[in-house]
Amino acid sequence: MKSFIIIALFLVFIIQSFAQDINSGVWNSDCNYHNYIDNVVVKPLGNNLMDSLLVDLNADGILDIRITAYGSETSQWGMKSGVSMEGINQCQIAFLREDTCFSDDIIPEFVFTKYIGKELGYNELIDSALLWTDTTVALNYGDYSIFSNYNCSYYSQIGNDTGYVAARIIESTDTLYAWIKISNVGALSCVIYSYACTNKTSSIKNVNKESSISIYPNPTNGNISIVNNNANKIKAIRIYDCVGKLQFDKSASESELSIDLSHLSNGMYFVNIESMDEKITIEKLIIKKE
Repeated sequence: MKSFIIIALFLVFIIQSFAQDINSGVWNSDCNYHNYIDNVVVKPLGNNLMDSLLVDLNADGILDIRITAYGSETSQWGMKSGVSMEGINQCQIAFLREDTCFSDDIIPEFVFTKYIGKELGYNELIDSALLWTDTTVALNYGDYSIFSNYNCSYYSQIGNDTGYVAARIIESTDTLYAWIKISNVGALSCVIYSYACTNKTSSIKNVNKESSISIYPNPTNGNISIVNNNANKIKAIRIYDCVGKLQFDKSASESELSIDLSHLSNGMYFVNIESMDEKITIEKLIIKKE
């Protein structure tokens, strides 16, 4: 029995050793993936519509969160509006509490529960101690029922200020923690600025801090050369846009490659270069066409 307890404690220690943490608004270039978004506004155009932004937090080609603004600019019974964040593909969002709406409604079917997203200030710890949920969390909302004596609403404290929302990605061997910088959270819109995520523990050891990779020209009008200046050949090249969507994927076995990216729009991209020795280099690339 004693040996079983020791083994169980050892396994718990091993599992926890793969869990990481991050502080909101803070990132370390050696062990965090970080990306800027150029003040993306999420806002529906017109009435009774919605607008969504999908984000790949750790640039692995898998989308992790969906940020949605929905509703109508005209007040009417039965109208719903708000800003929400949803974890997808094994991603969870930190929440503050559950809020029950229309609990005194004469029609039980109208009663529902919302998860209120947790708002973080700068440099707050994000780890397993927070409350986490697989379902959608509300950053701001308003629900109106003709059958109720009151409106069910929640208004984010972030408002016109800047705050952070926490997320985590649960994988088989890792739990990655992330933050999303957000502001101007209103009834129908919000602005996304940047986000950061911890790297996989297996990747931290392999990130090439003293890169032997050269990319030129940078900025470019679309055509680039990628050169590995040491003896290792390039194994794969993947290029992601500023919201983490994979835009280019190529396997290789060369030390120097020329790539045509003229089909991509102007903006900032992240070039993920894997060498034959499995070292990974991530470089920023600016495409700027005349």
